Amino acid sequence: ESGSIRTSAYFGLALLQELAACGDRVDTLVVLGTASSIWEALLDKEMRDDDLWCELAERCDAGAVDQPLLDRVAAHLTGQPAAQKMSRRITLHLIPFGRTETEQIEILSIMARAVAPGDRLTLDESHGFRHLPMMGLLSGMFLQTVRKVRVEAIYYGALDMTGKDRITPVVRLDGMLRLGEWLLALAGFSTAGDYGVFAPLIEKQDATAAEL
Repeated sequence: ESGSIRTSAYFGLALLQELAACGDRVDTLVVLGTASSIWEALLDKEMRDDDLWCELAERCDAGAVDQPLLDRVAAHLTGQPAAQKMSRRITLHLIPFGRTETEQIEILSIMARAVAPGDRLTLDESHGFRHLPMMGLLSGMFLQTVRKVRVEAIYYGALDMTGKDRITPVVRLDGMLRLGEWLLALAGFSTAGDYGVFAPLIEKQDATAAEL
């Protein structure tokens, strides 16, 4: 929204920089990925342990990244001054590919364990399989309902929309999350006939109207 343009091989890094520049620095960066995700692109300019970086890159190419390795990388990154300027803490979590309903539920469970009630979340759905943005929208509704968190925004670096100027636009998807909230409220109203189910949604837009 600020109109800024940033260059990064990893969109999450550019988003962290943007949030920090807007005065909304992230406390904890939680990165989810599979055994073959591009983990080596994560803050690679801040990586100072060459042996660890090489091991991570090799395991990524082989699709053999495991949680113990990610824990070591997270501990190393968290200690880097450059990383601390954007996030006080970094955690990396291995997730399944989401090919089946069981795997999809496991992804939601991992996300639920990574947050606490009252947390404010900014979600990034950019790097991943094309079905994962759908999971991202569902996870937003799931976490708000089950874990009582607040989803501030859902971002997507839309590589397929890159223009001739080689600029890739950033799309906000949280509008669809708000629509989902209204649909749930409509379903509740149809069952109970209580207009009060709309009050929290109206209050987000206009507190005065909600009181009326």
